[in-house]
Amino acid sequence: MSRRFARLELVLEKMLESLQQRLVEVDPRTLFEELDECFEPPPLDMADVSQQVVSDLRRHFRSVCEARELEHKLGNLEASGRAPCPPLRHLAESPEDLVNAERVRRKIDLKRRLEDSLCKLAAENDQLRRDIKATYDSI
Repeated sequence: MSRRFARLELVLEKMLESLQQRLVEVDPRTLFEELDECFEPPPLDMADVSQQVVSDLRRHFRSVCEARELEHKLGNLEASGRAPCPPLRHLAESPEDLVNAERVRRKIDLKRRLEDSLCKLAAENDQLRRDIKATYDSI
């Protein structure tokens, strides 16, 4: 048993020496330069990127506003009793239908909250952009 451990120890020592020799052959400066080149992001035109982001946010904001307006109109119609379709509870044929309807309602609520957050972030982004531009212009 001790011979096996001695042989294993000898093999491990040789492997360690081989690894140490390989490490000595690598110049750390060139290694870091190569790593920097690998992780260097491609040059971006920030004006194009920010314009695209602003355009996407505005388009999304318009669609959110239109959806809210339609929901408001539908709510008014339901309140007055002139709704184009009956509420989901009247369409439910089984408890599973009610559960599914509740899941859909929760998903819609979550979507609305996410859209609200996105609108707030868009407003904050616009404010930050104006602050950065003002700071840049003052320099």
